[in-house]
Amino acid sequence: MLKIDGYTPPDAETATETGIECKYTTNYGEFVFQTKSSGSVNTDFQKAAEKLANRRAIQAKTGYKPSTTESLQDTLAVWHDHVIISWSTTVTAEGKPIAPTKENFVELFSMEMFLGVFSQLAADAADLSLFAKEVEAEAAKN
Repeated sequence: MLKIDGYTPPDAETATETGIECKYTTNYGEFVFQTKSSGSVNTDFQKAAEKLANRRAIQAKTGYKPSTTESLQDTLAVWHDHVIISWSTTVTAEGKPIAPTKENFVELFSMEMFLGVFSQLAADAADLSLFAKEVEAEAAKN
């Protein structure tokens, strides 16, 4: 295997246990996530994603076509269970805070107005360089 100059592999503990903090601001409030990597180092997530893909393949063979929303919600549930360590938001619903539950995570990120937040979270969780010890040390300095 080639060893790429300048590449620092992710720290296993950071990528699979402690995670990194990701913050995103929207017109409606801020989201803060403590997230694990979604890369191959997160074997629990990889197994869950494979299980979901297998379930979808069986559904396709039987002729069942889930709606786009149902497919997205299934994906979000797997993310919540295997990538997200914790999350919070200042977004409110009917003037009240939104509790950081799995159900609210799935519902919020199924909403068109927050798809961009999940898309950026997915990109950041896939960026293994963010889980390297050097990046973590630099963030601690700032």
